[in-house]
Amino acid sequence: MPASSERSWLRRRVEKGLMRGLTRAYDTVKVNPDKFLIQLRAAYDLPVTSFQGVYTVELGYLDEVAASIVRSSMKMASVQGAGLNYYFVRAWGRRAAAHFRARHVAARGSRAVSST
Repeated sequence: MPASSERSWLRRRVEKGLMRGLTRAYDTVKVNPDKFLIQLRAAYDLPVTSFQGVYTVELGYLDEVAASIVRSSMKMASVQGAGLNYYFVRAWGRRAAAHFRARHVAARGSRAVSST
């Protein structure tokens, strides 16, 4: 029996939705190699016209460039993660506030009924 028929309808739908969402997210953040090379040449004054030309650059300088790129990527990832986390926490906070308010109102209502 094929593996897809063993999974429930809901599981297949969730997996397909996650795959589409992740694929769409990847399409928005993937790196265009040609554009990246142009940006590298401009930002770090690299005397190369292709990625093969990187082999002619001094190794120590390439280490500095790589460290700088990794640092800036980590900063961007943390900013993006913080922004995403903000929206999740804000949404959760609103649901939690509504839940606790409803419980508070219900508890006050039951106290008012029991005290009379």
